[in-house]
Amino acid sequence: MVQGGKAEHRVSSIKKEFLLIDKNGDGKITAKELGAVLKQVGEDPNKKQLKDMIASVDTDGSGTLDFNEFVNLIIKQVKEQPQDNSLIINPDVLAAFKVYDKNGDGKVSKKEIKQVLKDMLGKGFSDEIALMAEDMIAVADTDGDGKNSPECWLGIHL
Repeated sequence: MVQGGKAEHRVSSIKKEFLLIDKNGDGKITAKELGAVLKQVGEDPNKKQLKDMIASVDTDGSGTLDFNEFVNLIIKQVKEQPQDNSLIINPDVLAAFKVYDKNGDGKVSKKEIKQVLKDMLGKGFSDEIALMAEDMIAVADTDGDGKNSPECWLGIHL
């Protein structure tokens, strides 16, 4: 796949995540929506931490995240990662990975990601979301085994 294709897949994956977090579909992620998804991955930020997180990238001062601000938040988190050659996985990303790795084998399969999304979304889970889950795995599946390791997981969330 050419580099441009990877970038397009990454943007598409981020857009899909944005749409999943934006529960009411208004094109904005509120502190409440952000907090709910962070709780799903084992984090429990308080209201001030959530507001600070949003404020750090909220260019229009709305108190919410539009898609571009959401991308900037992800970029900001990536930039805070060590830039040396060693792979140090952010504890938040590892916690998210463990939520999806239901059988604890160190890999996330399509079946596992679909189950977590089904649990999170309940009746909101659809065939379209199932396809998005498959896309999330395919985008970062560097070894072609149909599963993602924590290192591959970084590819989905960066």
